[in-house]
Amino acid sequence: MVLKVSYNVLISITALSCVQNQNNKILDSHSETNKIIDNIYSDESSCIQDRIECVVVEYWAHDAFVYIIHYSRDGLEITRTIDKTITISSDKKHISDDDINDRFTNYIDALFITGSEKIEYSRSKSSDPCITDYPMLNFLIKYGGDKSISKAIQIGDEQYDIIYNPFFLEFYDYLDELVRLLDQNTNDVCYTMKH
Repeated sequence: MVLKVSYNVLISITALSCVQNQNNKILDSHSETNKIIDNIYSDESSCIQDRIECVVVEYWAHDAFVYIIHYSRDGLEITRTIDKTITISSDKKHISDDDINDRFTNYIDALFITGSEKIEYSRSKSSDPCITDYPMLNFLIKYGGDKSISKAIQIGDEQYDIIYNPFFLEFYDYLDELVRLLDQNTNDVCYTMKH
């Protein structure tokens, strides 16, 4: 009887050991898959940055300033101007943080270059027109050697009700976060932002 119980315990331990080994192999495989996916994402971000040569965004919201966000492979430069002509030297920031630059170029790629994300979902004639100053975005994008895109976007319209893609609205909020970096009282050239 003791021999039979010992035999059953030995079989159970062996079976558990085999299951544990199999689970470890699955976890190792899952870990390797995650590494591959992370590498693909990293490669994709660097591919996007290699493809995009230059982006200039003129951003006007509801104040007296026009903000110019300039992306090049050296990073982002944000400038606050009055009528795109007068710039005070303290109203300029250079951002070299890779995460910030990657996020910016991913938005540009998805919304303008590949078009994988739409800016608007729908536009319908408004039954209650509203006259106001709407924020404006002007984009000039150079990519792929000799290709360029120039696009002006007014956020809102007096004559239409517009439903925007949440991805585009997220990008618009991100641009607002970027221009607010000018108001930070710091001399650092590298900033971090929430994602």
